Amino acid sequence: MIGWLYSLKKQYAGKNIYVWDINRHSIELFGVLAFMKVDIKGFITPEEQYEGQTYMNRPVTLLKQIMQDINNVVVADDGVPEDKFHLKSDRIVRLWDILELNKELKKERIIIYGIGKGADRISELLLKNEIDIDLYCVTQNDRNISKYRGKPIIEAAELNHYRDSAVIISVLKTRYIGEILEVLEGFQGNVYLEHIISRVNALSRNLFQSLDLAIKTKKKVFLYSRRNRLSKLIEDVFSIYGIKVNGYIYDKADEENKIKSIFEVAIQDVENKLIVINEQIPEQLFIARDNIEKAGFSLEKYNYTGVQWYTRAKKMDNGLNRSMYKVYGEEGKEKNIKIMVLGNSCSGELFYIENWVSKLYYKLVSLGIGITIYNGAHSGDDIFQEHLELLGKGYILKPDIVISMSGVNDVGLVGNRELYLNGASYNELDGYCRESSFLNWCRLMKSLKVLAESCVCVGGGR
Repeated sequence: MIGWLYSLKKQYAGKNIYVWDINRHSIELFGVLAFMKVDIKGFITPEEQYEGQTYMNRPVTLLKQIMQDINNVVVADDGVPEDKFHLKSDRIVRLWDILELNKELKKERIIIYGIGKGADRISELLLKNEIDIDLYCVTQNDRNISKYRGKPIIEAAELNHYRDSAVIISVLKTRYIGEILEVLEGFQGNVYLEHIISRVNALSRNLFQSLDLAIKTKKKVFLYSRRNRLSKLIEDVFSIYGIKVNGYIYDKADEENKIKSIFEVAIQDVENKLIVINEQIPEQLFIARDNIEKAGFSLEKYNYTGVQWYTRAKKMDNGLNRSMYKVYGEEGKEKNIKIMVLGNSCSGELFYIENWVSKLYYKLVSLGIGITIYNGAHSGDDIFQEHLELLGKGYILKPDIVISMSGVNDVGLVGNRELYLNGASYNELDGYCRESSFLNWCRLMKSLKVLAESCVCVGGGR
């Protein structure tokens, strides 16, 4: 069984929990709670025109209606300001108001998998809550360390001697979680995780959007997965929301485990199916995605989705590596117009799907225009980082044109997180700045334009 490091506090365990709004942050919040097997009763909309609709087989309703029942609780993302609710109530809470360290851990003999920073953080958390740790575990003890934090270290192969223990996976990277879950597949004790869907994965996939559409269009849902702990969890979560898994598929059929070949399932029908990829390790995920598309399933038609970040590029040229740019066209041709692109993941090379930058390049080439495009957009960048990117690279590249496609991470995200300047919250600098995140972005776009024009002048300008 997969358990979670955190669980609902006792006072909320019997409550009817609703999620505030339906947007990227609230769906991320819903995902965290749904995978903890919390039965979310509905979604609260601040806009009356959406009342009466459904999402994930749950009603979309108004705050004033559900607040009449004292057993109803609304959970909102941390970034939603209090004045959005138009009323004060101790039944409007944030995620960490309703969660606590899982009390079931006190009943377990604990083995922590990992001996890094994650293990230190979880160890401190357990000790603070007076939960003892028996052992630490690694896949292979290549460094021949006998103890960690005063406790013995064992290798994963020795876990069969500890069947009455529970393992807490302390790593946070999806790849490592996936690898460790595979190692633990034969382990008979409970396995606890902090999360199965990281924040970046939650914001980079459309799992719940695809499931909601499948519900409304009566598509059959299949899991592209081997049968394992995680697939069982996914089935349980889907079941809570009235979603039936119609079968398991994989690259090859496995009759013993009742798994069909993806190509066999595709022959029968493609349009009326939704494939959910359950692969944690990127290389396996890429193989799954290739097989699904070869079988005729389409991303554009919402025929497949994934629990993890299934849209990521195999080679992220400039997604997470700031020193790398993807270059379209030939460099060094004096007659070519040079374009420098700035922005965030909307323009970057983080996803395998063709982006607007490549479409622009091919369109200009088809018109006979000599062009070289330097894509300097990076995932997560805001207007501040675009300034730095232009300062650092603009005077070297000497572009003729600078294109900035930004604002999403400034207007959409900056207001939802605290920015600290010398330890002071950005929103609390009363004597220095009282502008909204949108006005801040508008102002800085003007300075970016001035900076870009100076870079273009250096390049000769056309």
